[in-house]
Amino acid sequence: MVNFYIVLYVLYANTIAQGKLAASSPIPSPLGCGTVPGVIINVKSFGVQADGRADDSRAFNAAWQTACNARGNVILLIPKGTYLVSPLRFKGPCREVSSLTVLMEGYLKATTDLSVYKFGSGWIEFAWIEGLTLAGGGVLDGQGAEAWPFSKCSSSPNCDLLPTVCFHNLTLVLIFLLFLLYIYEWRVRVYKLEQYNLEAKQKRRYLDSSFDLKCLCGHLTLFSLLLGVPYCMGNTRECASLTPEPNIQNLKFVGMNRTIVHQITSLNSKFFHIALVGCRDFTGSELSIFAPDESPNTDGIHLERSTNVHLSRSIIGTGDDCISVGQGNSEITITNITCGPGHGISVGSLGRYPNEQDVKGLVIRNCTMIGTSNGIRIKTWPDSPGRSTATDIRFENIMMKHVRNPIIIDQEYCPFDSCSSKAPSRVRLSDIYFKNITGTSASPVAVMLSCSKGTPCENIYLQDVHLNLSSGDKRLPISSCENVKARYIGAQMPPPCP
Repeated sequence: MVNFYIVLYVLYANTIAQGKLAASSPIPSPLGCGTVPGVIINVKSFGVQADGRADDSRAFNAAWQTACNARGNVILLIPKGTYLVSPLRFKGPCREVSSLTVLMEGYLKATTDLSVYKFGSGWIEFAWIEGLTLAGGGVLDGQGAEAWPFSKCSSSPNCDLLPTVCFHNLTLVLIFLLFLLYIYEWRVRVYKLEQYNLEAKQKRRYLDSSFDLKCLCGHLTLFSLLLGVPYCMGNTRECASLTPEPNIQNLKFVGMNRTIVHQITSLNSKFFHIALVGCRDFTGSELSIFAPDESPNTDGIHLERSTNVHLSRSIIGTGDDCISVGQGNSEITITNITCGPGHGISVGSLGRYPNEQDVKGLVIRNCTMIGTSNGIRIKTWPDSPGRSTATDIRFENIMMKHVRNPIIIDQEYCPFDSCSSKAPSRVRLSDIYFKNITGTSASPVAVMLSCSKGTPCENIYLQDVHLNLSSGDKRLPISSCENVKARYIGAQMPPPCP
């Protein structure tokens, strides 16, 4: 029924785009009760070029302000066309709007100039809005190939995957003081050079060797990202080692309530494709999310501190987790997802930061994993700085097709090239259910339950698990268990741990 009314929205919006109806005409009610007074805001009325070359960000921002300040039922229409846009933040609250639909039919391309993005931000970001619907069959192309070479998450522990932990005021003050000292040192060096009255060529050589002036913009960009001051517009690949991790999501939702996202495609995100932070009552369906399997950290959908989220009937193939459920989430339902390539559907990683909130009430059901490096996974960091729990998690009716690690609990998770911590994870896992997990495993170990020796797993259930080796090998797959006494119900292949 919801799909039917979205179709009505699309047909009506097409009529408006063709100039057949006035923007003040009644619009179809999303509840199916005839028509209601409303308004359609068309971005083409604000001077977009829609040629894929000129930056249309200013027009999009103006259209949003008009839509958010309108009254009643509002549609923000993005007609078919190709739009190049810089980062956009569509911020609420929209106090006089009773329902707001962004009808995106066009193809949006992200600028590849990394200097215009803020660290950890979304390319397209919606924040603090009640009752948003995003639909229309449009495409978000993050053009992430320009950013992927800068990713260091596979080798460096200093890569923050999703910086949702806020800086304390004291931290910001210290950073600012360090920045002032840095500039002061540079000015002193320049002053000394002037005192020595060196020739211009000698001055340049001294600056390059002692300070590396060509990378000054890289340093300023780093501090700009942390302090929110304007960027230095000279950053180049020569300063790649100073360029921060490009944590830029294609589509980010912050503090949203009652959100519907339907029939949207996300391509080649620079970082996560879709991120939810602090959202409530979110429904996402018929989403298409794609990036090459070698693209780093391009998680399909990442959830953080969100409640009552429903994700369904979507196809996701990326270079990382198809869906990752981070800390602080509750009442999450994930159904009918086709995942691959990628790292499967994961709970975590958990336990990396202080003061993480608990995870509870997850259902992952009727999903298919195709050629992924993991199937269904729970991952927590060793040496957690604080205690937290993940409980009441159900994986049901999951089909594995040539999956390397179909069922895995990993409480010694570390994705870096080298890991030194020997302390056990302090994340407590309990009441975890794996039911009717079938298909083929690409590795001999089809079930791995590696729990924390400091906080062993509790109440882990496996019911009707049937996984064969995909290689056609006549040998049986095996199970591996540490610090857990799993409970088995029904048929089991591989055989249970002793």
